[in-house]
Amino acid sequence: MKDNSQRPINSFYLQFILIIILGSAILFLRAVTVLPHLQSDSEQALRDAFSVTKANRELGKPYLVVGYPKSGTTSVYQFFQCSGLKTQHFCCCGDSSDHPPCEGSTMAVCILKNMANNRTMLEDCGDYDVYCQLDGERPVKAFQDTPRGFRGVLLEDGSLELHRTADKLDRTWLYRHFLPQHFHLQRLHEENPEATFILPLRDPEAWANSVFHWFEMRGRVVNEYIAFNHSIQRPGKQKAMEWLKRIYQEHTNYIREFVREHPSHVLVEFNIADPDAGKRLADAFHLDESCWGHHNKIGDRAKNISLKEILT
Repeated sequence: MKDNSQRPINSFYLQFILIIILGSAILFLRAVTVLPHLQSDSEQALRDAFSVTKANRELGKPYLVVGYPKSGTTSVYQFFQCSGLKTQHFCCCGDSSDHPPCEGSTMAVCILKNMANNRTMLEDCGDYDVYCQLDGERPVKAFQDTPRGFRGVLLEDGSLELHRTADKLDRTWLYRHFLPQHFHLQRLHEENPEATFILPLRDPEAWANSVFHWFEMRGRVVNEYIAFNHSIQRPGKQKAMEWLKRIYQEHTNYIREFVREHPSHVLVEFNIADPDAGKRLADAFHLDESCWGHHNKIGDRAKNISLKEILT
């Protein structure tokens, strides 16, 4: 006579396994629904990437664009400037230029100097309503006591990180892209606790391609990340695109999570490729959508800017 006592147990385990699989599938589908633009690199998935967090109250100033460069910051600048707000992009301190060469200082240099002198990051940098580009190239210079054959990249404490100019490999570390909206976001929050954060988004692959081909920005961004985390391995040209896509998505996640943890801020995020981007941005800030337009496409700007202007 056969022993059938194992059959109920097998049936129980089968049902248990099916429940686990079904539950996992539901959780996965929910994740895709909530964050579709993080689950796919396609522009179509980004098309609906728009939200205004806690927009049922007045938007606090200043307005800080916390997205990465080459994410439509020039279009955002043109939009707010056209709308009559005092707006900055790349240059600062009263300079009406929005791209290099600046008549005076860049916003990145102004912030770095303030940090070196224990001042608030945006102090005397123009007192703008809208800061569209906080980031920029770190200045490369030499002090009077800098050894011959060396130059240094400016750090937050005012010192220079020296590298030998005759050494081709060593001197590449002189070129770094200062990214305060990522590496100093906590301090920006502490000094501007009610600022409205603006996060313009684009397809990560399109962004990576733009950075990859915009002069030496790829190398400067890589160097900046490695400087803050020495465990990062230089990706190399073949893997650079995937690496850039990853850090872009990680920065997007970081900004969103930061606002969740710091509810004094309002986060306005939108996809610059969305045909309704202008309307959505205008609705969020109660402005005229006719001021929206795309600017600074690769090929147009690159024809008029020399490499020397970008790096100095």
